[in-house]
Amino acid sequence: MSLIHRTALERARFATSSRLIASLINEGLIRANADSTSIVVIDSFNDNGIEYKLFLSIVHPVPVGNLTSLDPADIVPFHIFDANSKELLCPIEIADHFWKGCTAELKQQLISSVQNQEWIYNHLPTKIPSLSSPPIQWEQYLIEGHPTHPMHRTRIPFDGFESILLAPYIKFISIPRSELVVYGSWESIMKDYLPPALSPDTLILPVHQLQVSKVLSLIPSATLIPNFERQSLAQASVRSIIPVPASDLPGYHLKMALSILTTGACRTISCYSAYNGPRITPLAKFVAPECLIPIGEVASIGSNSPDEMISKHIACIVREDPELLMPNESVIIAQCLVEKTPDGSISLVRAIFHLNTEQKCINFLTRYAELACAAFLPPMIKHGFCFEAHGQNTLARFDRHTGQLIGFAIRDFGGLRIHREQFESTTPFKLDLFPNSCIVTDDIMEVYTKVFHCLIQGHMNRLVRALDLHYSRKGWTIVRKAVEKHVGAASPAGKLWFKETVPYKAFLRMKLDHKYRDYIYGEIPNVLMLTEKNKNF
Repeated sequence: MSLIHRTALERARFATSSRLIASLINEGLIRANADSTSIVVIDSFNDNGIEYKLFLSIVHPVPVGNLTSLDPADIVPFHIFDANSKELLCPIEIADHFWKGCTAELKQQLISSVQNQEWIYNHLPTKIPSLSSPPIQWEQYLIEGHPTHPMHRTRIPFDGFESILLAPYIKFISIPRSELVVYGSWESIMKDYLPPALSPDTLILPVHQLQVSKVLSLIPSATLIPNFERQSLAQASVRSIIPVPASDLPGYHLKMALSILTTGACRTISCYSAYNGPRITPLAKFVAPECLIPIGEVASIGSNSPDEMISKHIACIVREDPELLMPNESVIIAQCLVEKTPDGSISLVRAIFHLNTEQKCINFLTRYAELACAAFLPPMIKHGFCFEAHGQNTLARFDRHTGQLIGFAIRDFGGLRIHREQFESTTPFKLDLFPNSCIVTDDIMEVYTKVFHCLIQGHMNRLVRALDLHYSRKGWTIVRKAVEKHVGAASPAGKLWFKETVPYKAFLRMKLDHKYRDYIYGEIPNVLMLTEKNKNF
């Protein structure tokens, strides 16, 4: 049935349930078997020995037998049925029968995801962005969020606040200078944006309007500045904002602590990120190839409390404005390219760039894959430096007039991985980062694994599918060829990247173990093996 004939609630439930089912299969938490090339059966037994079955219709034929991996997009929309052939779209019912160990808290996160996704479906934009649209219009077009995480639209505790989250007011809180630390040129950059300090012994912290009560509760000596606020628009991450008008803070955006749970983490700002951002910026710009522009984090402010559970709520990072770094380009968040038009009929990338034939899609992907690999693989191979190049952090840069892809920009340094020995031996820098920062590793395989997860399993996987080049294997033939220009099969990276199975981030196991900074991986078939020559894989 067409998406337009389905209610927003049905669409939202399927969006969450398809991600949940795929994650359960990929992480080995349930047994799945293809009874035919188009029907997958999932079965589970409860503690009383009662069997439950779930039947899925699959978009493209799969081998009959045990099924160990599935993408949410592989499930025919709404074709999830119980043993009585009744449509079963509710993720809570699915979790009750098939996700052992799922707690009431995790079920609430699934409910939150559905509720917020339903709101978004009920408030879809009336038109799609274009090459002439400002970047914020692309940022706010994201419809389904994370493409594979079951909590893709979770907004706890701010369910129902979607309109505020899109355009929050920025409030200002006076805090004793003795309780804060500043890094970079914070005071000089922010002096015209902030209200005057109440005294020489205080500093002003800009705060997301939904974070005010949290900050005031943690710092008894803090004072909310009355009758002073500024407008903003939120980017895709919710906590990062652009000032409105831009002249309020020319040349910069703000990343703000916000105690909101989305996907796997609370979107606060750690003391590590506040300290490291301004120090990482020159390193990132040094290792970046010509086709990649890192968006610098040039200043920050944070709490000096030794308690991370306090300090993470009290921070703000100043980030460069991509529009000023790339003034004559169309800067588009990569994740938005793979979203669909409001009626769900076609991906945005195909609609915007008029990719109405397979050959046009092939041409687009060929250039995109080559430039993406040229942007993100040399830092990994040469310097042991991993940019977190998933779709939300990556900005695709297009010529505003011709639509030709020029290169990429990358933002957010909180999820980097840097191999200390290789980086310091191949650059003039010594790492001077917050002690015990998780972005520094002595295991080069951690760098290779994260780049693969973000760039290949996430970013490129969604684009290949959005261009309808996945099932034909033509897309992965193109991507693998681009990868092989930088990663040799016999190299340490190649031995990981070209295996038949590769690590895959286990979102649900991480939830069960309460992890978000430390990762848990499973193993799934490698998409880089899905080439036209490798038909038996």
